[in-house]
Amino acid sequence: MAGSGGISGLAGVLFFAWLKRRIGREVTLIGVCAGGTLVVMLAYLASTNPVLSISLIFVSSFFGLGTLPLFWSVAMSRMSGLMAAAGLAFINMLGITGGFVGPYVYGLIEQATGSLRAPYYVIVVAACIGLAFVPVLALSVRRERAREDAVTPGEHARPTPA
Repeated sequence: MAGSGGISGLAGVLFFAWLKRRIGREVTLIGVCAGGTLVVMLAYLASTNPVLSISLIFVSSFFGLGTLPLFWSVAMSRMSGLMAAAGLAFINMLGITGGFVGPYVYGLIEQATGSLRAPYYVIVVAACIGLAFVPVLALSVRRERAREDAVTPGEHARPTPA
């Protein structure tokens, strides 16, 4: 039972990495993962059936952890050399910090409210925030690609006169 969330997460990591190679739209897939997490968590909060509730938690791992290779794809395709090493270290630091802070905050919320479901409202809010940032990420990636397309290989971008 305890490993089911990890198995579901592994399935998400493998599926979304495969899907990204097929269609190539990592930002769109990040939005799908955030939206999937949001829908699944809302269904969890509405559910009164314990078996369905546990199953929905596992399904949320599919979307939540499935996002990881997509974020790596966005980040690492835009970095090289020393920047890639620093970026990798920063991303790992955030992940390790989240691995401590997340369960700690979960416990604080559960203790403060006395409800086992209350921490999942935080996940719903986080999914909403993540979904809201997807268009910002898409715009940023589009702008970067437009700049890359404007500069031909071997030529440096020249500043425009003021």
